[in-house]
Amino acid sequence: MKFFNAKQPRRRGFLLQLMALVFLLVGSRGAWAGCTGGNQTINLTLPSTITVPRDAPVGSLLTSWVYSPAATDYYNCGGYSPDITGIRIYAGSLFTADSGLRANTAPVFKTNVPGIGIAIAGNIYISFGCMGGWAGWQYLMALPKITGYTCTGQAGVKGGGQVAIALVKTAAAVSTGGTVTGGQVSYIIPIVANTEQSSLRNFYVINPVTIVPLACTTPDVIVPLGTHSASEMASVGATTAAVSFNVSLNNCPAGLGTGVEGLNSVNPAIQFRIDPATTVVSSAQSVVALDSSSSAAGVGVQLLDGNGAVFPLATYKMASGYDTTAGGSFTIPLKARYYRTGAVKPGPANTSMTFTMLYQ
Repeated sequence: MKFFNAKQPRRRGFLLQLMALVFLLVGSRGAWAGCTGGNQTINLTLPSTITVPRDAPVGSLLTSWVYSPAATDYYNCGGYSPDITGIRIYAGSLFTADSGLRANTAPVFKTNVPGIGIAIAGNIYISFGCMGGWAGWQYLMALPKITGYTCTGQAGVKGGGQVAIALVKTAAAVSTGGTVTGGQVSYIIPIVANTEQSSLRNFYVINPVTIVPLACTTPDVIVPLGTHSASEMASVGATTAAVSFNVSLNNCPAGLGTGVEGLNSVNPAIQFRIDPATTVVSSAQSVVALDSSSSAAGVGVQLLDGNGAVFPLATYKMASGYDTTAGGSFTIPLKARYYRTGAVKPGPANTSMTFTMLYQ
């Protein structure tokens, strides 16, 4: 009996000490208050259709920046101190492939339309903790993470964020167009006790956007100038009868030429020019030499406008007939004829010229 009574107090004392130790360990972690908020869809509305100028440089913004609301109340989360709490913004899930371009340091991701990218920027708001307030735009992190802010040793975080997007030209030519897929392009997520709370994400979504390249189709034009005798051109400077032809601009989209530089006009305008592929014999008379396929000699080809006046080579002129509202097809009337430049030698007499359009 004495042996048993002597052991009993020691055993109780050991249990009491162990329980006290467990209580202290649990108490040192603090209480986790959990999170409220999240599970929202935020719409970022882009224009339903945009046109892409053919000559716009790579990296050009095709839309203005579109901003989500500057929300400061998406989340209210407690946490374990000294664990990490905070908020992050990611790209996803539609477009996550980096184009390599940056728009004001914001990453530009490839879309499903070749030559079109989407820039995504983010800004984090935290109402208390180790930061307080807005973190600032364009804080680029390891992709697809756009931005983020975390604190160590804070008991929680309350806050939100803002996302901005813009479409960007990512290739020299956007020839095919298409429709940028609508859907989720970004999301914001809170971090509590070192862990992203995936069930509390807010999603940023865009509408589909139709991409229309600003370009017309211009088929090649063959102008038969006919067969002529030397007697038709009795001396240098004499000409044959002019042959009328049209340069066709087909299937032009609406909206071309909204104020082309260098023209004294506030109206929409399209400029065009014609450049010879051979030597210019007379700039004043717009006469060009024959090409290497020709065996004739002593003649050149003269270019005229639709009214029969000399058309200046390598000089931009304003085109008329284009409907800026509806687009469509139109033609530019011109004329050409042979022009005697020296002693005439019979044979094929050919030349070629290049037609170029300029618009904004």
